[in-house]
Amino acid sequence: MLTQLDIDLVRDSFSKASQDKDMLSRQFYERFFIVAPQTKMLFSGDLVKQQNMLHSVMSIIVNGLHEPEKLQPYLYMLGENHAKMGVRSRHYVQFFEVFIETILSLRENQKNAKLENAWREAFHIVQTVMQKATQESGLDLELLRA
Repeated sequence: MLTQLDIDLVRDSFSKASQDKDMLSRQFYERFFIVAPQTKMLFSGDLVKQQNMLHSVMSIIVNGLHEPEKLQPYLYMLGENHAKMGVRSRHYVQFFEVFIETILSLRENQKNAKLENAWREAFHIVQTVMQKATQESGLDLELLRA
């Protein structure tokens, strides 16, 4: 359950990390492509543009956590769009783990259990909605093989 304290921790840590949004995005993608190399093919365009989009999407999510019911339609649409691009359910777990790792590794944020748990709770909301959209799109081939 996402509490107000969790939301405040996520917002504060994202705000600190966003002071150098280029570094945040660059570090994220460097690590993400190591952890999930198969996803690199999903990024056929300009990686700098993708890094900017990452920051924009994360800003919308972080700023919308206080009203998750209003955030859900955006997340669902995001999940549908990602499914069309080839993103699969397992990619969400990899993405969120690396993003949390990246946020916690930045000097501006002190790694602690409360902060890590707050991000996990926030991403649980995001992942649930986006995976639902991916699954309902009929494009998640992993489910068909299961």
